Amino acid sequence: MIAATQTATAPHISPAPAERRSIGLVVELAPDAHIRPAQLESQRGSTLAVYDGILGVTVGDDDYVLLPGDSVTLRAGARARAWNAGDDAARVIIERC
Repeated sequence: MIAATQTATAPHISPAPAERRSIGLVVELAPDAHIRPAQLESQRGSTLAVYDGILGVTVGDDDYVLLPGDSVTLRAGARARAWNAGDDAARVIIERC
C-alpha cells in the first residue's frame, strides 16, 4: 500500500485580470430618426453594427452608408452622427468597447 503525504501547501492561484467587456444596446430607428449623440459617445469608443435596415453615418468629414451586416467603429471622442437612411425601420447594435 502506498501512503499519500502532503508535501506542500496548495498553490495560491490569483484571479485572472478583469477582462474588458463590452456593453451592447439594440436601437430601433423609424425612418429619418437619428441615434442620440449621447448613445454614440464613449470614452473607449463604440461600434455600430446594422442588424436590419440602412444606416447613414457621418464621422468627421467622412460619410458612410451601412447595410445589414456592416459595421463602423468610432474612436473615443469621435464626433459622429447616425440616422436611419432607409424607408423602413432600422435596427442597430451599439457596442461600447
